[in-house]
Amino acid sequence: MTSRTHQRELAERTNAEHHAISGCLAGLEASLAAPGTPAWRRRIEGELAPLIACLAGHAESAESSTGLLVEIEITLGRSHEVTTARRLHASASRQASELSDILANADSGVADTDVVMHGRRLASAIQRHHELEADLILMAFDQDIGTVD
Repeated sequence: MTSRTHQRELAERTNAEHHAISGCLAGLEASLAAPGTPAWRRRIEGELAPLIACLAGHAESAESSTGLLVEIEITLGRSHEVTTARRLHASASRQASELSDILANADSGVADTDVVMHGRRLASAIQRHHELEADLILMAFDQDIGTVD
């Protein structure tokens, strides 16, 4: 497989992963909109589980020895932006786990407004990560995958 073919495949896979993550995130954001009941927290938990799985799958894919971030480093050299992409993904994964922990412990005393705040921070971290990866793909592979709204 040529490097350009591999790069195109990586860009397409990353785009598909971003769309899957964004779909899960849309469900989470919709569930965050109606706070106030125990059922509300259960809905969030239900939306969060597939998001965590998508984030884990994307990390495994992007950070493998033949994955996106390694290929970008081969093409562009080691860069602050790749390190930042890794850090943003780790941050989003950590925030998703923290939100899951808060929801699992119903007696934690965490206010609904704090749950919403955690969810919004998670959404923001994911969006920043997607934007940076899209920029890196454009710079390294000359392919525009755009960002998912």
